Amino acid sequence: MADHNDVGKIGEALAVKYLEKKGYRILHRNWTIHKKEIDIIASLGSVLHFIEVKTLQCRDWPEERVTKKKFRDICIAADEYMLLYPEFEDIQFDIVAINLLNGEAFYHFVEDIYW
Repeated sequence: MADHNDVGKIGEALAVKYLEKKGYRILHRNWTIHKKEIDIIASLGSVLHFIEVKTLQCRDWPEERVTKKKFRDICIAADEYMLLYPEFEDIQFDIVAINLLNGEAFYHFVEDIYW
């Protein structure tokens, strides 16, 4: 079984391909500011998406692993991003949840999340 960091990197690479197939333009990967990270920042039309990727090698629900603290950190980083790149007015927070089972990837795209 792969180390959880390796699984995360594999999941992020799969998520990028998945999003690109859906028409998203990937702007940044692993964007970090003040020790807070956003896995993927992408655009689709006029909407800017801040996307958390969670990948598991089991049948659990990866999206349940996004904690309130993690979501707050993503929001703080997103605020900083918007100060640096103010060209987008519409933003959205999403999760790409991936289960890796027997060499196959299963995706669940949770759009427009908010806590």
